[in-house]
Amino acid sequence: MMIDLSWIFIVSLLVGPVESVIVSADEGENADSGLDIDVSLIETYPIEDELFVQGLEIDDAGRLLLSTGLYGDSRIGYLDVDSGTFEEVDRLDSDYFGEGVTVTPDGVMQLTWKEETLFLRDNESLEVIDTVSYEGEGWGLAYDADADGVWLSDGSNTVTLRSMDSFEVVDEIETEFENINELEFVDGFLYANIWLSYDLIKIDVSSGEVVAVYDLEEIVYSADMDDDEIAQMDTLNGIAHIEDDEFYLAGKNYPYLYRVKIE
Repeated sequence: MMIDLSWIFIVSLLVGPVESVIVSADEGENADSGLDIDVSLIETYPIEDELFVQGLEIDDAGRLLLSTGLYGDSRIGYLDVDSGTFEEVDRLDSDYFGEGVTVTPDGVMQLTWKEETLFLRDNESLEVIDTVSYEGEGWGLAYDADADGVWLSDGSNTVTLRSMDSFEVVDEIETEFENINELEFVDGFLYANIWLSYDLIKIDVSSGEVVAVYDLEEIVYSADMDDDEIAQMDTLNGIAHIEDDEFYLAGKNYPYLYRVKIE
């Protein structure tokens, strides 16, 4: 989870202009033949703070909820897109490494990496109202209203659907992709970052098939960054659905937030 990717990013080339960046994805074997799978960059927003992003989601009030990781620096709060500033609301004890978050009717759920503890927070104040234990690692989390459950990734090639009542596993999807990380559920599909890559995959939860794979490297490096900013960057991580086919994308210690359209 904490491998330094600076040497990879330093040798990457900057491309532009921003407005012209459009990338196409590879379709899965069982992808709908009518599916348009281009990704286009709409806008980039500078981020003032260095944020080791682990979870990203727009809450019911329209705020961009963000969680960070690292022992001693795991925080949760809101990112102001226009100013690029992060409003910290709470910080985990230094024994916890914060991971993905998702907004549910019961509250905001925040995972931890190896501590096998989920924090349930009030949707408005983000105050911890309960804790839930689970076995294994926690990476990404996404609420699925259709199934009345939450999808959890643990860094493997499998995502599990957890009951809202007990957080026990009620279903699972096994894919050909290892290192599944941050998750976002939209209209029957899971969008997932793949750790240590620029790939974003799209999973049809009804069939378990990966229907598209997006390589976002060109979009990432379309932003105007200097060598120091590139050197601080870790892996792409963070997906938040805005509306229709628009999303925010983020990364660990990335100097920019990206607004994209996935068609």
